[in-house]
Amino acid sequence: MRRKGTSRLDAALAARYENGLARRCDALGGLFRGLRWLQRRGFRRAGREFRLALRTSEQPLTTGTRIVWFAMALPILNRTATTRRAVSALVRLRQRLEACA
Repeated sequence: MRRKGTSRLDAALAARYENGLARRCDALGGLFRGLRWLQRRGFRRAGREFRLALRTSEQPLTTGTRIVWFAMALPILNRTATTRRAVSALVRLRQRLEACA
């Protein structure tokens, strides 16, 4: 239902954010775009994308934890073969648990 004075585009964009999936996709997109900017040493743009991800997320604490994990912890852990195997085992375990839920 459109309010008086709003365009169809505004109504469509507002309806998009009523769906929680669209918000999560925007938050994850901002997270991964920020990581790409970090790889290219675009620190300001990365910060902008991370702030966007935190703003659009339904769970900012979880998104903040993901940013720290992917930007700092994971690159350090991936330096040795043992930790790479441990991280990949954790990922497989998480995927199996999500498949069961």
